[in-house]
Formats: sequence, C-alpha cells, structure tokens
Amino acid sequence: MEREVRRISPERPPREMPTVSFRQGIVADAPEMVVVHRRSSFLPVMNTPEEDLAHFRDCEVKRSIVWLAEVDQRIVGLLAREGEWVHHLYVLPEFQGIGIGSQLMAKAKLESPNGLRLYTYQENHRARAFYEARGFTNVEFNDAGREEGRPDVVMEWRQAT
Repeated sequence: MEREVRRISPERPPREMPTVSFRQGIVADAPEMVVVHRRSSFLPVMNTPEEDLAHFRDCEVKRSIVWLAEVDQRIVGLLAREGEWVHHLYVLPEFQGIGIGSQLMAKAKLESPNGLRLYTYQENHRARAFYEARGFTNVEFNDAGREEGRPDVVMEWRQAT
C-alpha cells in the first residue's frame, strides 16, 4: 500500500486552514494591498511605498476586479484581474501553501470562463509550478521582459471543452 508523503517546509510548520473570507477590494483597501504586494513579491521592491500606493489606489483598483482574501479582517492575499489578464496574485508568506492562492485563482476562473492570461518571470519557478498545477500553459517566452528587464513568460489557462 502506497503512502502519501507530504513535504513540510521547516520554516512553516503544518497548520489548519484558517477561516478565510473573500470580498472585492475598494480604493480604501489600497494601503493594505501594498503591504501584501511588498511582502510577497518575487523581486526586490523597485518602487517607493508611495509609488506602489498610487499604483494600487489610482490604477489597479479602478481598472481591475480585485479579490481580497482576509483572515481576522486582515488582508492576506489578493488577485487583480482585468478582463482575461491577471495582473497580480499575492499571498503573504505566512499564509502561502494553504490554499488561499488557489481559491483566489478559482474565483478568477469562474469570472472569466473563456480563459485567463498572465505574465510571470521565467526564473520564478515556484509561481510557474503553481500556475501549471492549475492548468496554465506557457505560450510565449520573452527575453527582455517588461520594465524590470527580466525574462518573462506569458501563461494561459483555457477551460477544457
């Protein structure tokens, strides 16, 4: 009889799934969104906190549907989607690996049943594995990347027909 072996990260002991609630973000949530973004980003922070706040407050919340994941009324994750494009998916490090990102992505898939697209960095193997496990495939590799100057990849999810 085979036994399922679950790898446990030494820096994050196993724990039960906390009670998570989901809601759409509003402009007033932008400061907390910035905290999640800055603490969860793969790359070193490139902008000032003020620039990030302006981006989330004046751009992202207004152009995108932003889903927030909350634990004890604290924002611990977010997904921002504009049409079929996922612009951001971040979960605080201490809440990663327990299904919050999967639940946020499931909401995006329900709202965009014709498909989703996103950019991620080619070197961000953890994110790419997360997306691939949720049905995304690589569709375009770019050497120059965007403003960060790092190679990226466009990934796409299409609902099975």
